[in-house]
Amino acid sequence: MKKIYAFAISTFVGVAATFGFTSNAYATVILDIVDGQLVGAQNVNVSGTLYDVSFTDGTCIGLFSGCDNAASDFTFTSFQTAFEAATALLEQVFQDTAEGLFSSDPELTRGCEGLAVCWSSIPYQVTSANRFEAMIARNFADNAVDFASGSFTQPSLDYFTFTSDTFAVFSLASGGPIQVDEPGTLLLFGVALLGLGVASRRGRRHGETSST
Repeated sequence: MKKIYAFAISTFVGVAATFGFTSNAYATVILDIVDGQLVGAQNVNVSGTLYDVSFTDGTCIGLFSGCDNAASDFTFTSFQTAFEAATALLEQVFQDTAEGLFSSDPELTRGCEGLAVCWSSIPYQVTSANRFEAMIARNFADNAVDFASGSFTQPSLDYFTFTSDTFAVFSLASGGPIQVDEPGTLLLFGVALLGLGVASRRGRRHGETSST
């Protein structure tokens, strides 16, 4: 029993070390900054998967392979997944750092020259009325509350003409694996290990009682 218990402990430590390394190795978002302007970011964690993102003006047609087929044109293809991506931008990318006040000063993001807000659109589907639906990460200046909400417009509309709008173009992170967080697995393993220890102690006590 002692050998089994020791093996279980060593296995638990190994699993914990493995998952700890996996979840922490790629947890840091790298901001892409050119001449003080935020042009994108790397390793943005959207529901456990890492993405790179680029902020750029243009049209949905030009930036998203024609903007006519949600299954192949867009990285995120539902309201929920696009909302998670927009939330990730607000929580992980649009932050005040030593490199720049990218939350307090939205105009530091490429494509946003307005002083009050930067709207970063994430298209996720095209409607039958030849409009694309997008989730927008709305980053407001100063201490205003940022939030994500939906919108729709024409695929041919050029965001270059709008001072507070830009597209957030996502792609799977280059060279980065899927981030795996398995707290549930570790918890179950720990409970099983605890149970094994209790059973071992009860066995020893039972043996002592029987011998007397």
